[in-house]
Amino acid sequence: GALKEARSRVEAEVDAKRLALRADLDVRCDVRLRAAVLDLFGAVERKWLRVALDAALPLRDGSAPLKTQLSDHLFGDAETAFVRDRRGDAWGDRLRERLRKRCCAHVVGLLHFLDAARRADVLPTRPRLF
Repeated sequence: GALKEARSRVEAEVDAKRLALRADLDVRCDVRLRAAVLDLFGAVERKWLRVALDAALPLRDGSAPLKTQLSDHLFGDAETAFVRDRRGDAWGDRLRERLRKRCCAHVVGLLHFLDAARRADVLPTRPRLF
């Protein structure tokens, strides 16, 4: 439906580099960027965040701490832990670009989902996102 179409549009904008993080940002090691993004989602009520992650990652391990799940989804931590120290080579540059795109698309996607879910009153007992 509408959410899937919006996600496709965001991904197209990210792929076309019309929606992007600054080129000098590396989501693997920029502590301030990571903290700012996690703080943004940290302000969202936990139940809403859980719903958003359930929608984004229906097969996720729900037993892990919510912050870890969010970090894995936004920054690709679980997938890239083994190459984290290989910056500078071609693989590192390709990986950095892929993760920048991923982070941008996933942040915008989660924010859009949260907004749409709130407007649709998905959690009527939790009327506030923040």
